[in-house]
Amino acid sequence: MNKKIYYFTVEGETEREYLRWLEMQINQSNKASIPVKFDILVTNSVQKRLKTLPINKSVVVYHFCDMESLSEYHKNHFLDIIDKLYKASQDPRILEYKLGYSNQSFELWLLLHKTDAYSSSYHRKNYFRDLEKVFNLNLRGTQDFKRKKNIISLLKQLSLDDVIHAINREKEIKRHNELNNYCEVNRHNYHFYWENPSSSIGSCIEEILIENNILENDK
Repeated sequence: MNKKIYYFTVEGETEREYLRWLEMQINQSNKASIPVKFDILVTNSVQKRLKTLPINKSVVVYHFCDMESLSEYHKNHFLDIIDKLYKASQDPRILEYKLGYSNQSFELWLLLHKTDAYSSSYHRKNYFRDLEKVFNLNLRGTQDFKRKKNIISLLKQLSLDDVIHAINREKEIKRHNELNNYCEVNRHNYHFYWENPSSSIGSCIEEILIENNILENDK
């Protein structure tokens, strides 16, 4: 049976393990229209991704990355990523290069599967503390969480229903930002907030779930 292929570039192993888990959940769902395959490349290099794409058609690629802080270095780094995605989108092999970002780390997206995290006082230093509590993990810091066994332990506690909850909680963050009159930045038609927390990973995953009949399109 043919599979629908989704292309990703991600920053690290946590994101790759999550996407592998999500691929499996979609393929095990009795709602899914056809099997999916996630083609995941761990890299920050757009050029490396371009070299691996099929040459006879244009495809959508999703890029997951962090907006790590509001320091000038991290802000400029994030803007540089957007500029590179925009430039890559001009390549005939790419129909669109979509951005899924987390401010300030991918762990925000993981937390949203089980709990709200839209307070303006929320900070990345709290993510791992809350991951420990919510997922009953015994961590000794950031690097300990990133060990494959801890990531897998967390993923075993999730389901597609949790993914849908995370999507809805991400929407609540956006509503929270709008109510607080935060300014949504538009750069090359990529939209984001500088304020923490904010995220667009859920909008990427929602799109995939809608395409595979797991979610209805309510737009």
